[in-house]
Amino acid sequence: MIPTPDEILTRFVTKLSCAYEEGYALPYAPDASTLPYYLSSAAGGSCSFSAMLLQTPRGMRSPSRSKSKNLSESAVAAQNLSRSMRMGRHNIALAPGIILRNVLRSFGQLLVEGFQQTIHVMIERMAESVDKQVTERKRSRREKRLTDFLKELSLVDCSPLTPIVAVIEYNVDQHAPCEDWSTEKHGKSRVVLPIQFEAAVDVLVYGKMVIPVKFQSRGTISGDFMNQKNRPDSINIEIDSDELYKAMKKQCKHVLKKAISSLSCEDDDGETKSHSDGSLSLSTMENEFGESSLSMRGSSTRTLTESVITSQ
Repeated sequence: MIPTPDEILTRFVTKLSCAYEEGYALPYAPDASTLPYYLSSAAGGSCSFSAMLLQTPRGMRSPSRSKSKNLSESAVAAQNLSRSMRMGRHNIALAPGIILRNVLRSFGQLLVEGFQQTIHVMIERMAESVDKQVTERKRSRREKRLTDFLKELSLVDCSPLTPIVAVIEYNVDQHAPCEDWSTEKHGKSRVVLPIQFEAAVDVLVYGKMVIPVKFQSRGTISGDFMNQKNRPDSINIEIDSDELYKAMKKQCKHVLKKAISSLSCEDDDGETKSHSDGSLSLSTMENEFGESSLSMRGSSTRTLTESVITSQ
């Protein structure tokens, strides 16, 4: 029995699932090898995807400055995530791995930038609260330790936040309106289905704590068919990039709150614990800069962390 166009598109989009685990060289996409068979064998059979990449890779056109200079940061990010990449039957099996890699890069970029920004603001607020009566020598020593602490936490290569496991899935949204047919030029017809994109990522914090997050976004998959018995000549998958960016930012803030709060390592007696790798924690920094002036213990640490992250 010949599958209908909506069945073809439904099967195609579910084959884009892909998984990654740290330690393996390549992502795992078990059904990727079947993707070419869902496209017409006629010349020009292709599929385009939302690239979901915040940075512009080589070979992909960047948004023009004239169009993006008046946009907000979130609008520019959404514009970047929505850029399209096109693949043919000869290389479409690579698509799931590329999309997963792009999602991880974009989410990782947001994590690093958010972590750097949060630490910068927290350090500035702590520095402002240092006792003004200390000697110049002590002040100089504290400023140096602040600088060292900032460098350790804000350098990209030293980021304590590492995605170690990730899974992406596309599924047809059964709760959305049914497919829509519309006649196109040259006798072709287009069928459009609503879809849901979801990513699940495990973030490792300082090599000790794993924070799982999920973010979703709605979208559509459309296919151009010569008739209901043929495979599509082209498929287009679009994701709501604005919704995706907001979901990623929300989960980044969730990770940052837990990650930075975990830097204040205390035991039940309120004594400061050191990281096994010798790195500074917020509690260690309190001891160096004066406990009374920084007053960052317990719930105060979480309060400052949440106020800084929420304001971003």
